[in-house]
Amino acid sequence: MDTGHLLHALLESDDSVLGVAAPMPVQATRLMGYLVQRSIGFGRLWRLGEGAADRDSERSAGLAWSAPAAEALDGAVRRASGTVLDLLAELAALPDSRAAEILRGAAIDPAAVVQRCRAQAAAERTAW
Repeated sequence: MDTGHLLHALLESDDSVLGVAAPMPVQATRLMGYLVQRSIGFGRLWRLGEGAADRDSERSAGLAWSAPAAEALDGAVRRASGTVLDLLAELAALPDSRAAEILRGAAIDPAAVVQRCRAQAAAERTAW
């Protein structure tokens, strides 16, 4: 699984993630459309890139994380709160990752996603 899979899972599992990743409706529509294309395998480019070299070994050994996906998961776990927003921030902070590529493809600045995640997490911590 690559960072694109993680991004898609976050967007599907937590309603707040889409609002932070894509605060404008046009961005949310583009982002979800981009992910739908990916999930149905539209276009050959989805078969290339992050984790592609490991796919043959994955088929024989079971599911595995791509190196950037594992890095993002580890980074989110190291954070004090370890929330979905921490993971989203870690995914967006990896400039060459599939998740960052997906965000940019939907006209969303990954650095802005990181900033919104950090701001939201700080606001939630002070609300406690």
